[in-house]
Amino acid sequence: MNELLGKSTVARRKAVRQLSLKPELNELECRELLQALIIEEGSPYWETKAAILDLLGERKCQESLQYIKTEYIDKAIDFDLVSMRASRAYVRLARAHSNDALPVLEMINTSIYSLTEGALEALGYDKMCPDIETQRTIISKCIHFGVNRARGYSDPRYGLAAACAGWDEEIVKPFLENCLQTNDAPILYVAQNAVKKKYVKLR
Repeated sequence: MNELLGKSTVARRKAVRQLSLKPELNELECRELLQALIIEEGSPYWETKAAILDLLGERKCQESLQYIKTEYIDKAIDFDLVSMRASRAYVRLARAHSNDALPVLEMINTSIYSLTEGALEALGYDKMCPDIETQRTIISKCIHFGVNRARGYSDPRYGLAAACAGWDEEIVKPFLENCLQTNDAPILYVAQNAVKKKYVKLR
C-alpha cells in the first residue's frame, strides 16, 4: 500500500484503518506496517503511531517486537498514550500463549505508569487468565495502582478489572471491592460485571 509508506501521516492512518478490516495480515503487510511505524518515528502525530501499534499487536506481527521494545518500551514515559499502546502491543507479541502474563509482570515491574496501564489493558481486552499465583501477584501489585493520579485521568485499572471476570473469585474480591468505591464510571461498570463473573464489551 503506497499510502502506508508515503509522506502523509493522514493517508498512512487511513491505510492502517483499511488494513485493520482484514482478519489477519501476511508477512509483507506486517513488514510494511512496521516500516510505517519507523517512518513515524519522531513525528508529533500520536494518533498514527497508536493506530499502527494497535494493529501490529492485534495481528501478531512478531517481527515488530524488538523495534517496539527498543524504541517505545525502553523509552517510555509516564502518562503517555503512545507508550501505553506500545505496552499493550508488546504484551500481545511477547507472550508465549494467550494466558502467558509474564510480559504483563515485566511491564508492571518497570513502575512506569503508561506501561503498567497498557499491560493491564491487554489482560482485559484479551480476556487473559493467568495461573493462580500470577493472578495473586498482579492483584497485589496493582490493587491501588493509579490512586494518586492527576485529576482528569481515568482509572488505569480498567483492563485488570475487566479481566477479573474470569479469575479466581477469592483472589480478586478485595481488588474489585476497592474498584467499586471509585467514582470512575468505566471501571465501576466493568467491576460490577466482573463480580458477577461477566465479561463486557470494552471501550
